[in-house]
Formats: sequence, structure tokens, C-alpha cells
Amino acid sequence: MWSPDGQRVLARKRITDTAPSACGWLLLDAKGGAGGVQLTKTDELPFPNDATFSNDGRSIYFASTPPVFSTIKTQTTACGS
Repeated sequence: MWSPDGQRVLARKRITDTAPSACGWLLLDAKGGAGGVQLTKTDELPFPNDATFSNDGRSIYFASTPPVFSTIKTQTTACGS
């Protein structure tokens, strides 16, 4: 998913498919692949789902399985922006 300004892409990577403990993380990368930032750690949260940017692009919202609602505040210096 692209950020509202089109400069960053949000992706998720699944590292295990074993239910109910499927694990993975969210990655934020700059346009052009300038180097990604891992936003979540596999030992902190189960697999993140339905990640989306806020309208202004400053926050990322997601849910995880089992249900946990979280917000990540992005930094203007992350990923070369």
C-alpha cells in the first residue's frame, strides 16, 4: 500500500503460516527501494493485518491476530523522506 503522498510503501511479510500463531511483520520502504524499515517485531505481535495509513500519512493503523489494535507513528526522517 502506498502512502498518501506516494513516497513510501507499506508491506507485510509473513514468516510462518501456522495458525493460530501466524507471525510476520510490517515494513515501510521509500519509493525506489532506498532501504526498508521493519516497523513491528515478530516477538511482540502476531501477524499484522489490514494495515493502512492515516489520511495525512503520519500514522499507520493495523490489527493483528489474535485481535490487537495498534498505531505506529511515522517519522518524517524514516526511509529517506
